[in-house]
Amino acid sequence: MSTVSTAQYVAAMKRQRALTDPQWLQRCGELAQQQPTMFFELLTFLRDGVPPNAGRKLIDYLSALQFASRAVSESVSAPVLEPEFKAAVLRTMQFFHAISTDDRPHFDRMMKAWDEGMVERGEPVVWAACFEILHKPEIMDHPLFSFMGIALSAVAEVYAGRFRGNGSGVGELSH
Repeated sequence: MSTVSTAQYVAAMKRQRALTDPQWLQRCGELAQQQPTMFFELLTFLRDGVPPNAGRKLIDYLSALQFASRAVSESVSAPVLEPEFKAAVLRTMQFFHAISTDDRPHFDRMMKAWDEGMVERGEPVVWAACFEILHKPEIMDHPLFSFMGIALSAVAEVYAGRFRGNGSGVGELSH
């Protein structure tokens, strides 16, 4: 079981944010090689009309996780294949569907289970960074927000599961 520290993630994000535009494009090329499935999924948001500054934040998150994971373990930073990512997307969608309810007690139970799962199996640094990105106004206010939320949460779930060595995060709680 490996973990990423707050200091490792912050250093990786500082490194990512310090890139000049040409360096950022070069980094995108590296991500296309290192994590093609997730990179190209996030890249589609730019194609679909997400402004460059918002799309860059999504890609910066993936890049920072990849930088941090490479410092921790080769297995954590190994390319995520399409079936693994699709499964994370599906689990994330199922979880979001399960919490979209008018039944307050059901919602409270789901949130409690999710919170307990985060304590036991989660990777708080990965999830906190995901939520930070998703709370940016340029992302929250965009019509594709729910889709970006699903995709970024699936990225977080994959990395959290890999860091913890259990292959899952949020998704187990939706079954």
